[in-house]
Amino acid sequence: MNIKLKTILELSPNIDNLIVIYPGRFQPMGKHHVKVYEWMINEFGMKNSYITTSNKVELPDSPFNFQEKRRIMLKNGISGRNIIECRSPYIPVELTENFNIDRTAAVLIVGHKDMDRFEHVGGKYHFQYLNEELTEFKPLAQNSYLLLAPHYSIQTEEGEMCGTVLRKLLTKEGTNFQEVMGWGDAELQEMISQKLKPQKIEETKKVYSMPFYIK
Repeated sequence: MNIKLKTILELSPNIDNLIVIYPGRFQPMGKHHVKVYEWMINEFGMKNSYITTSNKVELPDSPFNFQEKRRIMLKNGISGRNIIECRSPYIPVELTENFNIDRTAAVLIVGHKDMDRFEHVGGKYHFQYLNEELTEFKPLAQNSYLLLAPHYSIQTEEGEMCGTVLRKLLTKEGTNFQEVMGWGDAELQEMISQKLKPQKIEETKKVYSMPFYIK
């Protein structure tokens, strides 16, 4: 964990623990996701850092279930203890219910395109940006924090890597699987090729305005 965050924790007498959450669909996890997670580990430490994703399968854009996504994440070098199945990755109660919400601070790492999932409201329950002005953490029972994920641009022959581009590449004839994914595994490659579909449909986004520890 970086020095500034350690200092903020030390100046937060009511906080014993910090959990940092990278939520998403990860259909599938690509090198751009891995880079965000590696940054997250460097900033916050492995024991504080979690990935949350669901078991939802919805063709054609969400073909992988939780266990299949987990296998891909493990192949990317992510520890199984850091991968949490949640009904809604952006409201990860299956993770937060394991912590004392009066003594724990929580930060969500969110990409720019996903920021509109959240409605920033005032009052007792709200999300707050984690920024340079923060001097003391509030507990999850009062507040949860949002931090914009760094953007890692990985260019491919189909454009900048994102979920849509990644799925397109992995279903394109002649694609070098190991070059795209960053690793090779014949069994996983076969599973991915069987699961992926080239069609694209619009995803309906939900907007969250309440703290994610509420069920």
